[in-house]
Amino acid sequence: MAVSKARLRRNGDVRYFLKAPLPAWLSGQSIVPRYEVAIFLVFFAANGLYVAVNNRSSGEATKRLGSIAMVNLVAVSTGAHMNQLVSSCGISPGLYHRLHTCIGLTLVVEATAHIVLQVRQGLEFREQLSGIVAASLLGATFIVSALQRRLFEVFSTLHTAFALGSVAALWLHLPATRLTQPPRVYLLATIALFVFIKVQRALRVAYRSLWRDRRCDVDLHQSHDVVQIDVHLTRPMEVRAGQFLYLTVLGFSTFSFLESHPFQICWTETGEGGRQDIVVLARPRRGFTLKASAKTRQRYRALVDGPYGTTISLGQYGTVLLFATDVGIAGQLTYVRELLRLYQQCMAKSRRIALYWELEAEEHRFWVKEWMNEMLALDTDYILDIRLFIRGDYLSQQTSQGTVQQLGSHNRITLTYTSMDPESIIQTELSTRKGRTLVSLCTNPKITRAVLRGNIWADDVDVKRLDFQPWSS
Repeated sequence: MAVSKARLRRNGDVRYFLKAPLPAWLSGQSIVPRYEVAIFLVFFAANGLYVAVNNRSSGEATKRLGSIAMVNLVAVSTGAHMNQLVSSCGISPGLYHRLHTCIGLTLVVEATAHIVLQVRQGLEFREQLSGIVAASLLGATFIVSALQRRLFEVFSTLHTAFALGSVAALWLHLPATRLTQPPRVYLLATIALFVFIKVQRALRVAYRSLWRDRRCDVDLHQSHDVVQIDVHLTRPMEVRAGQFLYLTVLGFSTFSFLESHPFQICWTETGEGGRQDIVVLARPRRGFTLKASAKTRQRYRALVDGPYGTTISLGQYGTVLLFATDVGIAGQLTYVRELLRLYQQCMAKSRRIALYWELEAEEHRFWVKEWMNEMLALDTDYILDIRLFIRGDYLSQQTSQGTVQQLGSHNRITLTYTSMDPESIIQTELSTRKGRTLVSLCTNPKITRAVLRGNIWADDVDVKRLDFQPWSS
């Protein structure tokens, strides 16, 4: 037994070393696991070694920089938008975005160095000009991506336009070779992969949004500081816990047909005419959601792309701990619903499902009140425990900080009028847990880091950060 415990401790230490996030001073608001740093370092080292090993002249360095830049161009041709190819590989949007940015930045640096060396070697004017234009457009593509948060409405269009312009300039810049020989074959691979991704997405969107005389519509509702979007699908969509989708709302603004916005799937239900409806929640922050909160028109045509997101087998867990902050609750409701459904079908080992939700204001609990009541009705064996932590803006003047109130049948909803203490919760839950445990997070960076500081790295404890986090969009 002692050996087994020692092995568990060692395995937990290894998992902590690999999966624990980088400190906030290094990664900012992003939650970046340490193992990702190892991936990036290996990538940088491979690029550097390819250029440097057995390099005997500046001409050789120029050629190698151009070759490795073309290989990296193939890698980034899948685009910045999440797609089915990447999703099927189990890569989260956060990791994919960081990989795309890392490879793209490396590509810009290598292409710039390649052009500088070529100019110094005095190549023909046409090759110099086309190379400079290609490198400039690649740099512009990277700069636009860095400004994505401020220019989201036009980011995708500019990003794609600059990328296509750089490909055209590269075609003129490359030496005349057969199409099946490097480096031109790399450019053909880039074009082919780009076209494949775009066509595949267009077909998925058409399948989800167009069918006979039906059309995909969305209804916008604004209440209690949140925008609720009801998506009326043309075809049924199989949605698993924690998945998300992209919405393009047509006619919403002049260029809304060019915009694709990610949203966490909050709930699914049967709507008018037996059609499946999907509900998403979003906080009005900026851009589309801010405009949607002020719109008077309610219904719009829409295009749907999804669902995306890695799924896990929930039936294997005896204890499931779900953490959410603010609108992150949208991502956890599908977990609760799927767990209860599996439990009723005797396909889950669940003995305890605990949902912890921190709210900025008490009225925000009405976002999901109806769905919480539905989940409590499904929970006939009382394995569901819902705990809300309300930071401020209490509805009653008699309520003071630290007050605890219980609601629902069998007191399964507990309101605590104070901030969540995730480290204490984790310590208590793990000391009394039953069976294999899942810790699911759709929380802001502060709460996420606090949870991950807990002793959650044992072999029989799995930690799942939902693929889509509202704070990163």
